[in-house]
Amino acid sequence: MCSNFVSFAGRKANISELKMALEAAIDIQENNGVGIGNLIPTNYFFDMMISDSTDTSVEFSYETKWSPNIEDLADVCKEYGVTATCEYQEDGMDIRGTTIYNADGTYMDIPMEQKFLELVTYSIDDDIFTYTPTGEQGDCRDDLIEKWYPKWKAEQSKVIMGQMTETEFFNDKKGGNDENN
Repeated sequence: MCSNFVSFAGRKANISELKMALEAAIDIQENNGVGIGNLIPTNYFFDMMISDSTDTSVEFSYETKWSPNIEDLADVCKEYGVTATCEYQEDGMDIRGTTIYNADGTYMDIPMEQKFLELVTYSIDDDIFTYTPTGEQGDCRDDLIEKWYPKWKAEQSKVIMGQMTETEFFNDKKGGNDENN
């Protein structure tokens, strides 16, 4: 299953209409996936839950089978005239990313790079995750990803721009960048 965490935002009337549609879908869901409002999704929504809402926003989580339903959320945004940000993760296939939606249904998907995800390893013997470039360990993979991905991404930009080599980056993170180490 793919876990999806969505933050919708919009005008009060639009959010109110969307929230009613979400609540109706939540009320009828069981083991069968459902659509939202009159929209028929290509990848149904499962285990839906509203975690927070205000007059102009709704925090919503749900599951899909295998991958995020990016196009279906674009249809929801267009139908209800709201914007959204969706963070998704499917641990079996190691798919993660963020999709940002406009109220007209256009969107930008930003998948997390596989090259980075491969740097966070798990030792079954020690029952611990390790961010291999630094050797930092932790009980929770998501904590390491949350801490290191933005830094890794920024440093990759520097590497691409020729400001630092990957070896310099990784040595610097281990504290081995000066001549005395």
